[in-house]
Amino acid sequence: ILINGADSRALAPEAIRRRVAFVFQSEALFSMSIADNLRYGAPDASDAAMRAAAVMTGAAEFIEQMPDGYITMLGRRGARLSVGQKQRLAIARALLRDPDVLILDEPMAPLDSSSEAALMLTLRKLAATRIVLIVAHRTQTLAACDRIHFVADGSLVASGTHAELLRNCPAYDAYLAMTSSEMRA
Repeated sequence: ILINGADSRALAPEAIRRRVAFVFQSEALFSMSIADNLRYGAPDASDAAMRAAAVMTGAAEFIEQMPDGYITMLGRRGARLSVGQKQRLAIARALLRDPDVLILDEPMAPLDSSSEAALMLTLRKLAATRIVLIVAHRTQTLAACDRIHFVADGSLVASGTHAELLRNCPAYDAYLAMTSSEMRA
């Protein structure tokens, strides 16, 4: 992998890690305050930066409705929050690090369609100044992406927009039909 033309193997791993943030499909939250969870990867982040990250992901809305706001203590693994709220906190935590590359694994899976649309708008804005990679299977998420790299059996099968892949890649169309039927079952 080349980074700005340099072989990534020649770069210090710490230097790469500082520039990349990853959000897992099922993100871990800790039995600490919301603020502590948000600052987990950026302990020196200011209150203003923390709130800005929460606003960008739509997390500020539910945080500010909690009796103790950002100092609300979360139960074990964030038990006091819905799955969608946990995901928004996890994405806000990644954004607080201000990464050059943001990688999200199925970020929309726990979100309803209006939350997904709002988060996708945020990710599109972020993509203007950084690389945003989304691992996704949902048609709605894929259709909102600028470019899709369709991988099957460990190989890159096709690359293009959602519309281009629907027109030119029967394997992509078949995959979407299969995942759609699995979601309904």
